[in-house]
Amino acid sequence: MFENMKISIDAGSFLEQQEILTGEMIARVADHLEAGGLKGDVLKETTGKVAFEIACMIDGVSEVSFDGSEAHPYLTFQSGDNELVHLGGNSYMHELVYGILNAMFDENT
Repeated sequence: MFENMKISIDAGSFLEQQEILTGEMIARVADHLEAGGLKGDVLKETTGKVAFEIACMIDGVSEVSFDGSEAHPYLTFQSGDNELVHLGGNSYMHELVYGILNAMFDENT
């Protein structure tokens, strides 16, 4: 499947997809924490901490290792059947977390 994939730099498409992924990640984390009984400011704060930590791992800005082996993620998005889109460098989802989180929680108040 991936042997004929084309990889291209498309900042506009990448940034849109990165925002969608970040927002969806935050929403799903919040849903699970809320189902576990968290509410209000505690829900928002804990959601932000968890989402930020996951985003940092995906972005490659925090160490990801196990048993002496390291993982170095590099985020791409599939565009069409045979194309992967990337930014030309590491993603920066972690920089979007708190802006999206604040927008989501402000909508609900």
